[in-house]
Amino acid sequence: MSFGSVKIYPFPAVQYIPLHVTPVCSGTILRTTTRTQQPQLLIGQEIVKWEPILRTEYGLEQIPFPSVDTLPIVALNLEIDDAKYRSFYVTMTGRKSPGRYHIYTLPGKYFYKNHLFFELFDLRTEQRIGYASAVLK
Repeated sequence: MSFGSVKIYPFPAVQYIPLHVTPVCSGTILRTTTRTQQPQLLIGQEIVKWEPILRTEYGLEQIPFPSVDTLPIVALNLEIDDAKYRSFYVTMTGRKSPGRYHIYTLPGKYFYKNHLFFELFDLRTEQRIGYASAVLK
C-alpha cells in the first residue's frame, strides 16, 4: 500500500518515515525580478550561504534559524504541506506560491544519511516543482 500516488511515492508506505513539517514564518518576497520569481528550495547550511542574496535580491531582512535538533528549509515561491523520508530522499508535497516565501523546519533526529535529496511535488498534478540536496554532517 502506498500513499496514493505511485509516481510520488513509488515504495510501500511502511518504508517511509513521516516527518512533521513545522511552519516558522512566511511573507511576501519584496523584490520582483526574473530570479526572485523562480521556485527555489534552500536546505540547512545552504541558507547561510544564501543569506546575503536573500537580503539584497529578495528583500528578506531576517531569516530565523531554529534549534540544533531541526533542519531548516526556506521555500521561495513554494509551499510545503507534507514530508516523508526514505533512505537518501525526503519527498515533500505542496504547491507553487508565487511571490511568497515560507520557512519550515523538519525534525533532524530521523535522518540517518549524511547527504540527502529533497523533492517537492504538487500532489494534484504529480509534477516535481522543487528540488535540492543537502549535506547534513
